[in-house]
Parts: sequence; structure tokens; C-alpha cells
Amino acid sequence: MIGHDQTGIPVEKILITADSELADLIPDYLDCCREYCREIKMLQLNSDFEGIRSCAHGMKGSGGLYGFQKITEIGALMEITAKTGNGEGVLQHVAELEWYLARVEVVYA
Repeated sequence: MIGHDQTGIPVEKILITADSELADLIPDYLDCCREYCREIKMLQLNSDFEGIRSCAHGMKGSGGLYGFQKITEIGALMEITAKTGNGEGVLQHVAELEWYLARVEVVYA
């Protein structure tokens, strides 16, 4: 499925099928993940790797609960990267998560 980004450029959408019982929760969850991206960037600027690790750990634990295995995977990688103090690596994972969040589209079943 093709959608468009904020500038009108076509992008491939990532379709995720989720339980319709989660329809009220998923939009807020995805917004929370977007907020985590902003927060992690600020934490990285301050070299707060424990704060980054904590945010990443939360995503690692929650992604699968909502049907977003990719968020769990990125969270796990980011947690490991934060433990090593690799700021550039953290930013790469944030960029990957932002890319994913910009393209994910939920279909409820």
C-alpha cells in the first residue's frame, strides 16, 4: 500500500493487523512512541544513557503487547546500545523507529 509523507512524497506503508479491542489504545500508544523518540534525542544530548535505556526497555516490553514486534525489536537494540554508551548508535535506532512510525498503518480485525 502506498501513502504519502508530510511533503506529499509517496511512501510504502507498513500494514499491521491488530485486535479491534485495542482500537482505542493503539493511537495513543503510537503517539507515546513518537514522544519517546523526542525524549530519547534530548536524553542523548545530555548523555543520559540510563534514561535512554529506561525508555528503550519500556518499548521493548510493550511493542509486542500491541502487535508491533518491530517496536519491541528496536527497543531491545536501543537498550543494548544505551548500555554501551553509544550515542550515535542510539540516534540510528531512533531514526529507524521514526521511519517505522511514519509508515505504520493499523488495520483492525
